[in-house]
Amino acid sequence: MNNVNLDKLVLVNLDIDIWSGQAKLQPSDLKGIDTSDLPPETLASLGSKRICSKEHLKVFNKLKARAVRAVLEHGRPFIGGYAYPSKYTDKLEAKLIQIEQEYLAARQQFLKIYEDAVQSWMDDNPKYSDAIKRGALERDEVGERLNFGFQIIAISPIQSPEAQKRLDVRIKGVGDELVDEIADKANEFLDKYLVGQEAVSTQTKRSLVNMRDKVRGLAFLNRKLAPMGQLLDDMILAYGAYAGKKHVEGDGYFQILASTLVLSNREKLTQYIAGELDLGAMTQKLMPGDNSPVTNTDTAREQSSESASELETKEDEGNDSSEGMY
Repeated sequence: MNNVNLDKLVLVNLDIDIWSGQAKLQPSDLKGIDTSDLPPETLASLGSKRICSKEHLKVFNKLKARAVRAVLEHGRPFIGGYAYPSKYTDKLEAKLIQIEQEYLAARQQFLKIYEDAVQSWMDDNPKYSDAIKRGALERDEVGERLNFGFQIIAISPIQSPEAQKRLDVRIKGVGDELVDEIADKANEFLDKYLVGQEAVSTQTKRSLVNMRDKVRGLAFLNRKLAPMGQLLDDMILAYGAYAGKKHVEGDGYFQILASTLVLSNREKLTQYIAGELDLGAMTQKLMPGDNSPVTNTDTAREQSSESASELETKEDEGNDSSEGMY
């Protein structure tokens, strides 16, 4: 990583606060209560008591999850925030602004019914209504604990060789982690959709497109990412011949299977990038003569390993023959 590439990357910080709906459990709240008759877990736990039903707060957690997913669509966790490709920031900013507006609208709606929500919770737990009432915050206090914000910041270290070196190490780690993330997702794709099948649903294309788009945005962080993106492009193209159909079958299926086996295995990926693994030959090797499906993950990996080994052996034999000619 170097200064030239820093303009391709930004830091995204999500600043989202969600009120827990709880207050500190006071000794007076348990006065007169026998240890065999403690408040239910829905009301009190680990020194806290619930002031209103958590159902009222689910909307805020859902909106926070949406914001995180929006950033992770192209980004990776990085120094307390997220490293994100700068070329996609306009779209991300628009998405986050939309989520922020929904969050603020939900906050306004919740604050309107806050007192009623507390009273309803007291009615549901009459035995502990006094404890709930004592712990209830003022509406303005609750509003201060429900906030949504975000920042998109240029990354630039101070003019210090040491600072630059430390930043380079952290940014390199983002690229390495993305390679691992795509490999893990390829493994999941293999286990969920390919093993034990003779075809793959055309609806699975979206999973590959999501992986490909994420790789494209941060490909400059690691030399393995561009070839991984190309593999994903080729896999996505294999779906094209089956447009309007429910499944990818035959050659298309085995091309996707072979590519997934390469993406999911660090060693095979290294061989593929180095030109030591012929994907076409590997695909042919995976095709059973009776068109029976590959029944488990281990078998698929064994067959792909045999394919790679045979190719290496043939290359070695070719090299030996060439040496014998001189």
